[in-house]
Amino acid sequence: MLTFRFGKIPVQVHGSFFLTMLLFSAGNLRNPGLVVGWIVAAFVGVLMHELGHAYAGRLFGLSPAIQLHGMGGLTTWIAGKRISPAKQIVVSLAGPLVGIAVGLPLLLLAPKLSLSPMQAALLDGVIFVNLGWGILNLLPILPLDGGNIMASLFVIVSPKRGEAAARFVSIGVGVAVGAFALYSGVLFGGILALLYAVRNFQALRAGRKAEVDEVPLAAAMAEAYAALERQDGATAIRIAEPILLQTSSDELKVTAIRVLAYARMLEGQWGHVMAILERFSPVIGAEDLGKFERTAEELGRAEDARRIRQLRLVEEGGVPA
Repeated sequence: MLTFRFGKIPVQVHGSFFLTMLLFSAGNLRNPGLVVGWIVAAFVGVLMHELGHAYAGRLFGLSPAIQLHGMGGLTTWIAGKRISPAKQIVVSLAGPLVGIAVGLPLLLLAPKLSLSPMQAALLDGVIFVNLGWGILNLLPILPLDGGNIMASLFVIVSPKRGEAAARFVSIGVGVAVGAFALYSGVLFGGILALLYAVRNFQALRAGRKAEVDEVPLAAAMAEAYAALERQDGATAIRIAEPILLQTSSDELKVTAIRVLAYARMLEGQWGHVMAILERFSPVIGAEDLGKFERTAEELGRAEDARRIRQLRLVEEGGVPA
């Protein structure tokens, strides 16, 4: 995993991101230069898209963290602050607009340029990553940006039923787009659209079964803290893991992540500890990362201590050793 900061924004790049981009360029494997150019263009384009979300969120007081993974990019918010649906629309729209602002001028300029076949192919890739993905992201399908914009609009109109209405629309559009893509021979896009439709259907079913009550979850989290204090990591894990999956509260999610990291360490499950720290280092923060680093050193886990030190330096705004 590659970790760095863009200004004050932590960025994590998973190996699966580069693997997916390599698969996208499978037809050009005989031309390594074109493959490398495509991967670089995809990396820069997706990162710029997520930075659009991130900087829009910062305008509203949010603390963003970016991940690039096998399905593209994701901007999450470290702090538990909530913003209004209108502001959520601005944040959701910012990502695609960055790509469109880059890709549209290039599309208009391309016919006027004298390019070699390889240069033309690279330019097509840059245009597709920025303009093409930017437009596709505006489809009204959750969790795409267009779906999030639609959901925010529906919530403004009907705070209680807006999200459910957005999921119904997402199912219909997802099935229609998926079927059309498969009929047109776009296998990956078709499968992805249908997967989004299935995910929205599952979310609707889960929402109808029961709304998660945050009060019992908060009480359960207090029990998990008590288990940590008495050095009972197994009980803390048993309590905190379901809370992380069930809660819709950002604050409870952050708390559950921290409890799980400490509980896994108590149980000596360092593989799980490192997975949590690497995925959620912006949530855990430099101070707690320092504690994990010192513990790893005391236990003679030099490699784990080195990896945690890199994460801590990134959170402190320094350069990983």
